[in-house]
Parts: sequence; C-alpha cells; structure tokens
Amino acid sequence: DWRRGLMSEVLRELYAVLFEKGKLEYINSGYFAFNTASAALQQKLGMKPWLEHIVERDGEQIPTKEMLLWRADWEAGQQAAKR
Repeated sequence: DWRRGLMSEVLRELYAVLFEKGKLEYINSGYFAFNTASAALQQKLGMKPWLEHIVERDGEQIPTKEMLLWRADWEAGQQAAKR
C-alpha cells in the first residue's frame, strides 16, 4: 500500500506548522542517494538540492543528499496553489 500520497499530505501539514507557527526560515532534509522514492517526494514538496556527502554506515560508504526548503519558496508555492 505504498505511494498513496499519505506522506506528502503529512509533510505538507508539518511544513505549514513549522513555517507558520515555528517561524523557521528553512527546513533541511536528507536521503540516501539510492532512495529514489524519498528523492522524488522531497522534490515534489519543493525542496531544492543543497549538498552531497558520504556517510559511513556499518563500514559502508553511502552517498547522501541534503535538501532545503526556504520559507519564501514555500510561501510562493502556497500562493501559486491558491490560484
């Protein structure tokens, strides 16, 4: 039962709370480079690439990618969605 849009819905609500009530300027999120579903979800929610680095996990080197969503970009997306 994957890919029903539940996580998108939850994260949109979370972002609204963090930006509106938490007064954050940006949200940072990351994923392992092999996790294409996580990458697609973060891009769908408006996050932009920020940096790439390697983490070590159980002796293995794993490429990771970090994403950012700035408050101004989120607000612009909210305005566009209302039109």
